[in-house]
Amino acid sequence: MTTEGTIRRDTVSRRALLTGVGAGALAAGVGWGAPTASAAPALIRPQNAKVDQLLATAIGESGQTGQPEGYSKYNYAKNWKSTMSGDHHAAWCAMFLSWCFDQNWGAEATARAVGHQTGMKYPTGWSATWLWRDHLRGNDQWVGWEAAQPGDLVFFKFGDNGNPTDHVGMVSDPHSTNEYTLIEGNVPGDSTRVVKEREYTRTSSLVAVYRPIWSTL
Repeated sequence: MTTEGTIRRDTVSRRALLTGVGAGALAAGVGWGAPTASAAPALIRPQNAKVDQLLATAIGESGQTGQPEGYSKYNYAKNWKSTMSGDHHAAWCAMFLSWCFDQNWGAEATARAVGHQTGMKYPTGWSATWLWRDHLRGNDQWVGWEAAQPGDLVFFKFGDNGNPTDHVGMVSDPHSTNEYTLIEGNVPGDSTRVVKEREYTRTSSLVAVYRPIWSTL
């Protein structure tokens, strides 16, 4: 059984103030309207420090730009922590999240937590979202939309390209059991693709939600 959902609207500059990757320090952020000292809701309460660490890395990349098919910071071997056998050019939403894991824990630990797509040049993680979804589903890592927490991976089907999924993001801020903010790579912008946060509610384009195995990191 899976849940389904789609975009609600772009988030209004909800940006955590990072005091350092891995420090477990995400300060209060913007809610649904203009932020005020009294009205801002409590920011995410990650289930453990590893989630906090991963989100600090991902949100810290907000504003990074690239092109749709494989030209971004995350497609080049020189930018990965682990050894990569060569540049790998492909749509980069999954590669962005894979890169975030690799920056914090390296190739072997990332593969234990979220798997690894074999036959690719990059050291760990995934390029094809539908293969990533298949791996997580086969490994019983499904949690469902209502149970989604910060750090969970959300898979979408937007296009008609024959694949069961074609986009993935990561929960950064759960507003309720039906509304979430996600941090994503390869998001359409004015003239390029970008890393940014967007708000979603449950409707037709969301395919499923899966959770990394945090205990393996």
